[in-house]
Amino acid sequence: MKTFVITIFTLLAISNAGATEPENTSVLESPATPRSSFNYFASANYAFVDIPILSKYGGTVGLISNPDQTWELEYMKGSVGSSILLSDIANVSDTKISLIGRTYFGGSFHLSYGISYFDFSMTLGDEFMNSVNGNYPSADVLKIQGWGIAAGFGNTWTIRKNINIGIDWMCLAQPLLITTKDADYLKDSSDPDDRDKVQTAVDILSYLPRLSLIQVHVGMMF
Repeated sequence: MKTFVITIFTLLAISNAGATEPENTSVLESPATPRSSFNYFASANYAFVDIPILSKYGGTVGLISNPDQTWELEYMKGSVGSSILLSDIANVSDTKISLIGRTYFGGSFHLSYGISYFDFSMTLGDEFMNSVNGNYPSADVLKIQGWGIAAGFGNTWTIRKNINIGIDWMCLAQPLLITTKDADYLKDSSDPDDRDKVQTAVDILSYLPRLSLIQVHVGMMF
């Protein structure tokens, strides 16, 4: 979060330094005209709410096809030390890599759509691992990977020349194809109750929609 805030102020400083036309008093320019002058863009991103992780951070690089259409590769990651599905969790990590198209409707508003790759891992705590006898170094890690589709909506504004500030108000990514589901704990644990809890968590997390709210992105076109 600290890095993201520093990025915002740095880009705003660059924008203000390049503003040499005193007659232009508007902070926000028409978004269509600036996009038509550039071919690529990049941004730093921060999602304030991103289920199943509380928040995520990452970045984007993209291609401007025309003023009303962009394509981008987005990387978002987050981690926390607890989970609402299981009480004894050492760490939860969730990574999402997406190929996203954005269609603009003559202004700042856009719809987004694309495909996403999910990489979720959860490390079990000591209470669960007490039921594992012997040396099983990977028994405490649950790993789920897969592919899905994503859709959302938001606004992107251009400040001065080539500085973008945007908000994806909501984006929903739904896993559809699970390619990896590693849960060695289910065969290594001797406690049937704990195995049931972990199995339920794995089943839910495999197809749990990834809901992102208020994802802010700040970047530059070039």
